[in-house]
Amino acid sequence: METIFFIVLLLMGVYFEKRISKLEKSFQESLRESEKKNEDHKEVTHLPEVSFNKNGIEHDHLPEKTSSRFVEWLVTDWIMKLGALLILLGFAWLTSYAFLNNWIGPMGRITFGILSGAIILLLGELRIRKFHSQGVILLSLGATTIHLSMFAARELYDFFTPSIALLVMALPVIFLATLSVKHKSLSLAILGLVLGAIAPLLTNASPEGILGIYTYLFLIIAGTFLVTLLTEWRILTFLSLIIMSVYSVPYFLEGLFFSGGSLSKGDVFSAQIFTLLFGGIFYVASLISIFRSKKTLSADIFSIGWNALYVLAWIQTAFSDEWKSLITSVVALIFMMGAYILLRSAQLKTSIYTYGTAAFMMIAAATAFELSGPALLIAYTLEAGIIPIIVFLIMKNNDDAQKSALLLALSLYFSGEHITSFQWRTGVFHGDSAVLLTIIIVFSGLFVFFSSQKYTFPKWFLNLLLGISGLYGLIFIWLSVHAGMENETIAQATVLTIYTLLGIGLYLAGRNMLSKFIRYGGGALVGFVVLHLLFVEIWEMSLAGRIITFFLIGILLMSTALLERKSSHPSSI
Repeated sequence: METIFFIVLLLMGVYFEKRISKLEKSFQESLRESEKKNEDHKEVTHLPEVSFNKNGIEHDHLPEKTSSRFVEWLVTDWIMKLGALLILLGFAWLTSYAFLNNWIGPMGRITFGILSGAIILLLGELRIRKFHSQGVILLSLGATTIHLSMFAARELYDFFTPSIALLVMALPVIFLATLSVKHKSLSLAILGLVLGAIAPLLTNASPEGILGIYTYLFLIIAGTFLVTLLTEWRILTFLSLIIMSVYSVPYFLEGLFFSGGSLSKGDVFSAQIFTLLFGGIFYVASLISIFRSKKTLSADIFSIGWNALYVLAWIQTAFSDEWKSLITSVVALIFMMGAYILLRSAQLKTSIYTYGTAAFMMIAAATAFELSGPALLIAYTLEAGIIPIIVFLIMKNNDDAQKSALLLALSLYFSGEHITSFQWRTGVFHGDSAVLLTIIIVFSGLFVFFSSQKYTFPKWFLNLLLGISGLYGLIFIWLSVHAGMENETIAQATVLTIYTLLGIGLYLAGRNMLSKFIRYGGGALVGFVVLHLLFVEIWEMSLAGRIITFFLIGILLMSTALLERKSSHPSSI
């Protein structure tokens, strides 16, 4: 009930304001006169000054050495604040005594609280016109008072229905939103959004069904969207996403851990509609803000990405399996459209890539809804392999194409289980071998494509593509030969022979092409074969297999040395 006493404080403050202002002005005039007399004195005492701009709104000017905003606020109108504190404490004790002795009944207490909040709101609106910080404090206090009064009415006395309580709580929220636009106060807009978001929790609304609560929340978010359009406060969109995510998390978790989730048949359609409505309003809010300002802020990036995750989570929760991939693909096209709009108009790379990344995430999710196992990784690898080519063809930028190729890192990460799969013991042709072949083809294709472009790509990037493709090629050869041959000794000898031939070929090709990377790669492969023979095969192979393998590889290496010596002879040039 301390808020009631603050009303008295405010009334007294308004009454004495003119008198206090006169005292301050006279005090400042005397201070200026004393400063003029001591111009040559270095130690001058600086006290807070009060000035007014053209509109008559107060601005507080404090010494430059003030290090804390709290101190800055404290020294401004300190006499008024001190008197208010004393009056507040006195009335707090008086009201507490009145309530304890039942001077005011339950309905009177609630009515008194709501009226007190309304009066504080009106006084705050009057105060903010000239004293912005004080007005914000009063408006915050008034709106909070009404919310707490309605909470007490529902929780303690079971007054009103949840719908009526929400309606009453919505009034100060609308009032704060209107004043935030009128007086350009972001703090009021955030306060209104937060109070509007927590109102369903304070009214003890029934958790069964989402139609009522989500309709109310949609109205709050729509109002916030309107404020964003008028002020371009993009942080409001991000905060709205956080609020809706908090309300949605219980449904997401139950849908993830329990079959069918927590949505009843009647709520499924409502959830689907609200998924599209909330996702659409967040999408439009971010796109319009970026398009109008021609700038991309951190709040925009987080809002776009969070919105994609939010919509995707609701698609997983509220839509049936046969519709998930289709809806997700449509959402991916919408995000692509956003990237295209910004590409054609604003040329904002950060926003374009953010929308593009969200679209790719949706495409990958649509693929995951339809596929699983090796087929899923194959599809993802093909999609991720196309993205760098598309980015390069659209943006004509090497760096952007290289960054988009990082999407393939997931393919390499998840390929480990396919390399060590049990299926390699049953044969060569299966889903795991198809995964490795897909990775080889994609990285080789990217190497060939980017090498053929007139735009010069850095050698490390091209070498990386070629190296990954070659490494997976060697892994595929190793696994395939061992899977296709029953005799382990013959299979091992075959693999090492193939590795030797490839190493020699790469070494010679690297010399002819003046490519150190290829030459060193061939030499490293030959070195691997030799080390494997000396430290592994010499203990595992049978004597006959050891003799044949060592002779065969030794002959290949000597032949290569002779050919290399002959090619380097002056007569061969």
